[in-house]
Amino acid sequence: MNMRNNIPELRKKTLENLLRLYSKASYEHGLKLNLIRTGDVAIQDIKGDKLVNAKHLNINDVNVSYITPLKDEKENEVLIYLHGGAYVSGPIKYQVRFIKKIVIKTLIPAYIVDYRLAPEFTYEEAISDVQSIYQYILDKYPNKKITLIGDSAGGGLALSFCLYLKDKKYPLPFQNVLISPWLDVSMSNKKINKEEGKRDVMLGMPGLIEAGKAYAGNTSTKDPLVSPMFGNLNGLPKSLITVGTKELLIHDCRLFKKMANDVQFELTVSEYVGMFHAFVVAPPLLPAIHEGFMEVVEFLNSN
Repeated sequence: MNMRNNIPELRKKTLENLLRLYSKASYEHGLKLNLIRTGDVAIQDIKGDKLVNAKHLNINDVNVSYITPLKDEKENEVLIYLHGGAYVSGPIKYQVRFIKKIVIKTLIPAYIVDYRLAPEFTYEEAISDVQSIYQYILDKYPNKKITLIGDSAGGGLALSFCLYLKDKKYPLPFQNVLISPWLDVSMSNKKINKEEGKRDVMLGMPGLIEAGKAYAGNTSTKDPLVSPMFGNLNGLPKSLITVGTKELLIHDCRLFKKMANDVQFELTVSEYVGMFHAFVVAPPLLPAIHEGFMEVVEFLNSN
């Protein structure tokens, strides 16, 4: 037996076991904030390194980390990064490493937004915080192309924010990158069932439903500003979705693609066989993680 050929599969199983232990345990039997919030990275503590600068800013009472490459920064583009964490946690170190790598590979500076979290706050405060940073960029750099990039809940927030902008007749972002986006916090898709839940090594239905209700507050979990799946998608910016076939949210991503096909919404959905939730953000221990990451890079560099 050639063990070298089995190394990616062994790494995958190890990663999945760790995700079951540390992530799924937080969602499977209800929302365990004490577990989910363990290991958060404080925005003000994000440091630069040999390849990027990191500067803490407070913009209209919203904390951000501004990540810039050490050289050859693209002056006409900027990223707004919205982290995942079911709207109740984050960012975590892997998400920070991910966005730093994106900045290095694309030379596009990025704002990591420390938006307010549930259950203390709701979608209204999260959208307000993103709007503060978005308006700041529009005012200071009116000619920059803005890309929203978000994973999981951050991907859902990016789309809900676009719906908010469209409703207010504000300028929309140039494009979106959505990594395993949480499109429907009500989890009402009938294809998402207990059997599917067993295949997902990260997410569990009870905790997600509880987190979604906390994020919605007194508003319906099917409100478009909470769950963009229920919004009018016509005219949204071109977007890329990457998603794994072993995650609960793939069914909503597939439905979302069908909805996009019926309106003027340029959406690419790339499915990666056998991959787990938000795998693109994970350390590049598997070929598919690297491939997903490079697809994001190529999408950003192609415009």
